Amino acid sequence: MRFGFPIRAVAFDLDDTLFDRRMALARLLDEWSSSAVNPEDAWKVDQDGQAPREEFFGWLASRFGGPGGNGPSSARHFQRAFPLHVTPDPAVLHVLDRLRESGLPLGLLSNGSPGMQMAKLRACGAAGYFDKCCRLFSGGIQLEKPDPRAFLLLASRLDCRPGEILFVGDDPVRDIAGAAAAGMMTCRLKRPGRTGDCEGATIESMAELPMLLAAHA
Repeated sequence: MRFGFPIRAVAFDLDDTLFDRRMALARLLDEWSSSAVNPEDAWKVDQDGQAPREEFFGWLASRFGGPGGNGPSSARHFQRAFPLHVTPDPAVLHVLDRLRESGLPLGLLSNGSPGMQMAKLRACGAAGYFDKCCRLFSGGIQLEKPDPRAFLLLASRLDCRPGEILFVGDDPVRDIAGAAAAGMMTCRLKRPGRTGDCEGATIESMAELPMLLAAHA
């Protein structure tokens, strides 16, 4: 696919873009359970982090006797434990290395609390690729994807026009539709088993991103 403008910066979502959220959740629940756990049950309830949190934490409490024994305590336990099960993806880090070497500014826009999201960003090994001013979390800026204002704020931090930024994310609505509404170019990372179609470029592995950018150079 050819984009409409030269790419001057690349920005990313975090969960299920820079790391595999489903695999991290499966590792965590396997540690919590004394018997085999079907991770698909948890993925269905969690909805890739988009389900109402009180419902998800209530499910944790009922399924596991709740680390902590109730919804709020399960939430606190989960927030401490989940980042410990996030692991770096060498392919992702290789791509970030190549982008940094190219001189392209990098940005991050993620829904969630700054503390939780930063813990995951560090755990996946990607924190050092993003300047502090260019990593934005909805809980810190009081704007949540897909609100175009969140993407426009990121564009201003990157000192680029929205049309000069390629936004890479997995969610067709929160990431792709939101970025497109702000005027950004988009690329969806479509992980196996995820549904939903959207406009813009699509890749099935982060390793494909440099080839996409090279084709546009």
